[in-house]
Amino acid sequence: MSAHTIGTCYEMVGANFGGQKLVTGEFTGSASYDLGGSVLDLSDYFSDEVRGAWVQDNDGEWVGLYVNAAANAPATGTVMVKGVSWDDVVLAHDATCFDAAGLTDSADVWAQPANTELLGCRITLDTPFVAPSMTALTVEIGDTGAADPNAFFAGALDLVAGSAGDVGVGAGAEIGSDEGTVPSYVWSATNRKLAATAVGANLSTTTAGQITVRFYFSALTEQGYAPKGLGEVHSGQVLSGSTFNFIAWGTDA
Repeated sequence: MSAHTIGTCYEMVGANFGGQKLVTGEFTGSASYDLGGSVLDLSDYFSDEVRGAWVQDNDGEWVGLYVNAAANAPATGTVMVKGVSWDDVVLAHDATCFDAAGLTDSADVWAQPANTELLGCRITLDTPFVAPSMTALTVEIGDTGAADPNAFFAGALDLVAGSAGDVGVGAGAEIGSDEGTVPSYVWSATNRKLAATAVGANLSTTTAGQITVRFYFSALTEQGYAPKGLGEVHSGQVLSGSTFNFIAWGTDA
């Protein structure tokens, strides 16, 4: 089980706290989130119990909920994190979806987790693609099946003519319904495919280029819809780039 990492903390003890102590501080999110909450070990500050905690992400991306351990044990309480999940997929010019000896290529690039709804995706051009005589390169993102190859991204971003940092955005099916072009919720993990189309030169002739595709998704309710409130982030979500503030209260032995 992974854990959040405690940073700078301050203790406040006094009669005004009704026999309890308060600890304020910050922690860095876990590198691989555990479904149900990653551990926040506060045993260095509470020798008896942690009765509760208020948690807030610095960047406003997540909501943190403290989950008390058995008997309020300070070492094993967890922080459940809620919000929209995302996965980043980095694809260089020689990735499987870009290496065909022809003008078109495609490959599965991301497995959407089970019991989630795909809300949309964002493509960032990290490095423009370069090949002799290639004048344009666009991509589409959709289902693995051929029926809806551009359900989530329709190819507006030119990876040759564009500049580093350019962004293209695509939407998933309408949130909270099945009225989108392709229902984007899945009960079992399913692959999403990227298809590339070049102009002027075969894809295999590129010598440089890279994109990052960020897939945004959310947990499903039993009815098959995205939750009205924030769902818990998925197992394995990377939170190590996020800092959380907290106020915890409890007792010493």
